[in-house]
Amino acid sequence: MPRMKLRLASWSTILALGLALGLAVAAPACGGPAATSAPAAPTPAPEPDPYGVVVLDPGAEPRAPRRVQVPVGTRRAVAHAMEFSAEGASPTAMRTSWTLEVTAAEPPAMTVAMSVDDGPLAGARGQWTIDERGHLSPPTDGDGARMVLQQSMVEHLIPTLPREAIGPGARWTTPALMSPGVGEAGLPGTITWELTAADGARVTLAGALEVPETTTPFRDQTMHMSSTGTLAVQLDLATLEGEVSLDMALAIRVGDGEQAHRMASTARVSATLR
Repeated sequence: MPRMKLRLASWSTILALGLALGLAVAAPACGGPAATSAPAAPTPAPEPDPYGVVVLDPGAEPRAPRRVQVPVGTRRAVAHAMEFSAEGASPTAMRTSWTLEVTAAEPPAMTVAMSVDDGPLAGARGQWTIDERGHLSPPTDGDGARMVLQQSMVEHLIPTLPREAIGPGARWTTPALMSPGVGEAGLPGTITWELTAADGARVTLAGALEVPETTTPFRDQTMHMSSTGTLAVQLDLATLEGEVSLDMALAIRVGDGEQAHRMASTARVSATLR
């Protein structure tokens, strides 16, 4: 995120204005040279968050850092479902079952091995790296894990947590690159998260997805795409048990003017980890 930086010259200007307005330290009543104090050094700006997280509200007390810390050897069965509906087409659905296992941990990250048990991607295997803030790194050991990550949208269902301590009511934003299912390019957007409840390692979050209109070449025309959505997450950060879901709407317009072709579609993605 861009940040404004104060230049040294601005502090000289502020000091000069203060002296002109009589805001500088006055001379002692007993006479003698005027006593002045040097202007306070500016507070250093915090380092930008490596994941682009911006905290809008830290929430109520008690606040605490929220971290994903799952023991090695933890296994979870995942039931994943995706339902898709578009204008003029019959609804489609895809259901798959995965097995996840935490195979290694090198704080602040852990390695999660994935295998797809059934469904269209049955047999796909690979591993992801998840750090203590819930951020998923792209798979590096095969196309199977990468394809599952992209098509399941699981990277958006697990929120990236702030590095700051947060409490109930905390709100923050994270970047999101949504796949429209058309071509290779993703749609840059933002998810605004809210921590609605916390009980130890168990957290409940609500998210709002917003993808502003993006244009991309499509054959010999221009495609305009935008999306909105809502997310619901109930997750135990110490065991990876929980339920997550995303409901989203995608609007597509190809071309401009009266000849433009418009299409609206909706999708629901959900996963249960047990």
